[in-house]
Amino acid sequence: MNADNIAASLTAEIAKRAKLAPEQIKPDAHFVLDLGLSSLDMLGVLAFAEKTYGARFPDEILAELTTLSKAIEAVRTHQCERTEAEQ
Repeated sequence: MNADNIAASLTAEIAKRAKLAPEQIKPDAHFVLDLGLSSLDMLGVLAFAEKTYGARFPDEILAELTTLSKAIEAVRTHQCERTEAEQ
């Protein structure tokens, strides 16, 4: 899955939870400070990413996933690790 597809679906999920239009979600907007998401909303976005893309995020990086761009990179990184580990 390429970064554009990941970005589009994560943007839609974040916009839904933030009650904003997708075009209002900027790659470096902070989920809490800029978009007003709660910690529960953030976990929901990450759970969506894990379910949709088969990625598994290590607990130690969860606190670092605070923007769309960081979430996209985490999906790409941890989706690949899982795919390689399953082979």
